[in-house]
Amino acid sequence: MNDVPDVPNEERDALPQSMRSALRDIYAPPAHSGYWETLEARILTRVRREGALTWWSHFPNFARAGMAAAAAAILLVCLVWFQERRSEQRMAEDRLLQPLFDEVPVLVETMADEPNRTTRDATLRYVISR
Repeated sequence: MNDVPDVPNEERDALPQSMRSALRDIYAPPAHSGYWETLEARILTRVRREGALTWWSHFPNFARAGMAAAAAAILLVCLVWFQERRSEQRMAEDRLLQPLFDEVPVLVETMADEPNRTTRDATLRYVISR
């Protein structure tokens, strides 16, 4: 199943010496002795300048996007509610009006066959009578 031969973890995870030395050079602490004091001074200056902040004060740039998302959500909810309300009104109207349509007879106009009347004349008379 496993294509990796049975090799101890130390040998499998070991990096070549060239790679190890390159990584040590990259991640080595700074050689300059004043680096840590300078870093500490910069951090403390920034903390003093900004003062004690509440947790929500770290997100001022998100306020506009949050308001837009909230407005979009409210608009979507209102549209869904409006459509649902219209649908319920239509169903109520259909329930109220259905008995009326069941009782109304369907009017069918029949045309007597007259020898001199053409189909065009009959259609014209039917359209005009409406």
